[in-house]
Amino acid sequence: MAPTGLLNRPLARHDFGIAPEHNQSVRSFMARCASDGGLMSLRGNGIRSQTIANAVAKGPIGRDRAWQQIERAMVVPPLVAEPRVRVWRYLIGRDHPFVLPDDRPGKASLGRDAVEVRYAAMGNLHTGLIMGGGSWSFAVSDHAVGRIYQRSPGVDPRQAILEAHDGLLSLTAGDVAIMLDRGFWTVPTASGAFLVNVRMMVLASELEIPARDREVGVFVFADTYLDQDALQPAQEAEAALLQRREPRYLGGALCPAALRPPIHLPPEALQ
Repeated sequence: MAPTGLLNRPLARHDFGIAPEHNQSVRSFMARCASDGGLMSLRGNGIRSQTIANAVAKGPIGRDRAWQQIERAMVVPPLVAEPRVRVWRYLIGRDHPFVLPDDRPGKASLGRDAVEVRYAAMGNLHTGLIMGGGSWSFAVSDHAVGRIYQRSPGVDPRQAILEAHDGLLSLTAGDVAIMLDRGFWTVPTASGAFLVNVRMMVLASELEIPARDREVGVFVFADTYLDQDALQPAQEAEAALLQRREPRYLGGALCPAALRPPIHLPPEALQ
């Protein structure tokens, strides 16, 4: 399902804090992400559960036939294609998605609209279900999107966001612990880098769930973006941490929630 706040109002209507001539580019990009992300959700929800079950339980020929049906319905090729699981990655425009475990909605993202990286997974999932999806640990503020247009003309924001996400998916648990301890980091793209906040957070949609049952995870929120030439030596050193390995879409430290055991904070941390 699409998260609360999607598609129910125009996105990115406020002052982005960028050169005014780029405002319309930001709004258009945010609108495309909202539309494309909504289509992905609709396509996934339209696939029959029996078809997904066949992709998991049937023999090789039956599995292949079921996956072909699923991939035709999703239109976009999967990012990960394993014998019994498929994972899609997509962007969606939305209002501020995250809250700190002990704070009020919106503060973590300063109330800004964002482009969020999300996933849809089908097949043999850790949850015991055959279909799941949600946030994939990274979102970029509308201000940061605007800075791409302003500081790196000609760069596709979508490509820059996915490049940064690939870097995050290369991290080990030890790397993530270092970033959480700092609380901020520099996440590189081919053309520059996002300056991000790194937090243990819950989704705003989970605030009504009892504290002991809330799903938590590491979320990275990009506040702004710098062109490559503007990076300081300390920022370049931080960025290098994310350039050492290939991304691990399955099994890494930021593996999608549906493909790993849930992480729960102790209730006292959520009071």
